[in-house]
Amino acid sequence: NPLCASIYRDQKTKMLNILHAAWPAGIVFGGLIWLTIGQGLSWRANFLFILLPVIAYAVMFLMCKRFPVDERVDSNVSTRDMLREFGGLGAALAGTFLFYELSAQFINFAGIEAKGFMNNRLVISVIVGIISGTLFGFAVKALGQILFFILCLLMIPLATAELATDGWIQSLMRPVLAQEFEIDAMWAIVVSAAIMMVLRFFAGIPLKFVNPPTLLVISSVFSIIGLYMLSGATGVVIFLAFVFYAIGQTFYWPTVLGLVAERFPKGGAITLNTVSAMGLLTVGIFGFPFLGAVKDSYDAEAAKATTPELYETYGGTGNFFGVDYQTVNAPKLKADESLDEAAVKNVTSEMDKSARKTLRVAVILPLIMAIGFGLIALYFRARGGYKPVELK
Repeated sequence: NPLCASIYRDQKTKMLNILHAAWPAGIVFGGLIWLTIGQGLSWRANFLFILLPVIAYAVMFLMCKRFPVDERVDSNVSTRDMLREFGGLGAALAGTFLFYELSAQFINFAGIEAKGFMNNRLVISVIVGIISGTLFGFAVKALGQILFFILCLLMIPLATAELATDGWIQSLMRPVLAQEFEIDAMWAIVVSAAIMMVLRFFAGIPLKFVNPPTLLVISSVFSIIGLYMLSGATGVVIFLAFVFYAIGQTFYWPTVLGLVAERFPKGGAITLNTVSAMGLLTVGIFGFPFLGAVKDSYDAEAAKATTPELYETYGGTGNFFGVDYQTVNAPKLKADESLDEAAVKNVTSEMDKSARKTLRVAVILPLIMAIGFGLIALYFRARGGYKPVELK
């Protein structure tokens, strides 16, 4: 990302979108390989496909005699000034999420019993983040850029809406696609990823008419419509819903990176990479568990309505950041010998229908982004319009 932003200094958002066309391209080609020949190959044979880009990058690296100079370095912006853009606010946020994730990994890896710590991990992590942010802020004598801090916060719903929904949508949509069209849900993912890939290559077209914050608002609106339609659509409308969903996903990540690169060029690689890292960290900390908790609660609701006597046996509770929710061990419930074939089919059908409501709850994520990016767009409009910051 910093390399791309440094090479294409006059069109950062456009070129970062083109660079990030590689993500949906990987889904398209990986999905096609899996759907055509991959399922018949061993895991070792499939693993060889992962090595292809590794080899390609190695060849490009060896061919490169000199990397382009970072824009910040080329403009004689000191490392201290770069860290001041990041500031205490950025360090506090980074410290919070890094401690939260690394502490859990260490405890799990070491096999340490730390139930009390794990239950209060979020509070402890916030305290660690505040302390690290305060120390860093005093060291560089800067609070950091408020807008950058806000963009890092918006990466939490953004990463969940883009990556976590992609991770869940195949399993949520598989039953309806198999029932109505007798196709693998992976085909819908491949098609929506293909739309994303193509649109990212042509990101320069909408950017001629709207600025990055406004484009992010438009993307959020498409996501709201797409996710809501997918939560209950039937027939060919499902494919229309996937089109809205794909368009909504298209410009999120690379446009935020472009916005950061254009507005905080003094921050160099640290601001650009941090905002991306925030998304990648929080999608594991918050995104996947959040959608998983919502799906579990809907599964439990369906099981309680259709097989109340078995729900008493297989039901339970989960906890998501201090909030309890109902769960059910669906595989064991469906395998219970007291259920006949018709009853299993009935409970499975009800769970499949209710699980899709997870996507309706996920609508809140692009709604938060629409409000956040909308306020940012209005902020720039009030200040005379959006303009990239140019380093002398």
